[in-house]
Amino acid sequence: MTNKPGFNKNQNTGTTLVTHFTPTVPAGQQQSGNCFASSIAAYPRTDAWRCNINDQIFDPCFSVAQIDTVVCGADPLSGSGGFALLLKKPLPAPTPTTGTPVAWGWVLELSDGTVCAPFTGTRAQVNGKTTTYGCKPATGNANVVILGDLDAGKPLWTAQVATISFSDNQIHEDNVRTMSVTKVWQ
Repeated sequence: MTNKPGFNKNQNTGTTLVTHFTPTVPAGQQQSGNCFASSIAAYPRTDAWRCNINDQIFDPCFSVAQIDTVVCGADPLSGSGGFALLLKKPLPAPTPTTGTPVAWGWVLELSDGTVCAPFTGTRAQVNGKTTTYGCKPATGNANVVILGDLDAGKPLWTAQVATISFSDNQIHEDNVRTMSVTKVWQ
């Protein structure tokens, strides 16, 4: 993982630490497959892809210096390097983006240790608000989501976080709160 100079913010000053993630090719871990579209999870990046191995989708997978290889399954939180995906076909043309938003990430960590990643399929509506990220709480098994966009209006980003429940074929908000986003990987 590398960082762009001047891109990271100091965690100790009450700011969100933003890291530009660049994987390296892990040794020994290889599979074969294809990438069929630009990433949805890391949509502003033209070097991130949705890839398929035996009908299983990995998103994001990242381009590396080797033209016939991308890296999938990398996890900056655990330090896992993921695996090298040897491409059977060339990468598709990237989907053009119209400006990169400031407040986005393909992995985020909230102030309580909850880890979130963007939904890459249908995004549910909860009381008229769109669920944008699904989260794994640091403790417990609650269904936690982020509603709407991240707010980068201050150095310490925030998100509207909700615990949700399911009943009568509907999604219900059980607890909505504003939380700090302490770390972001873009």
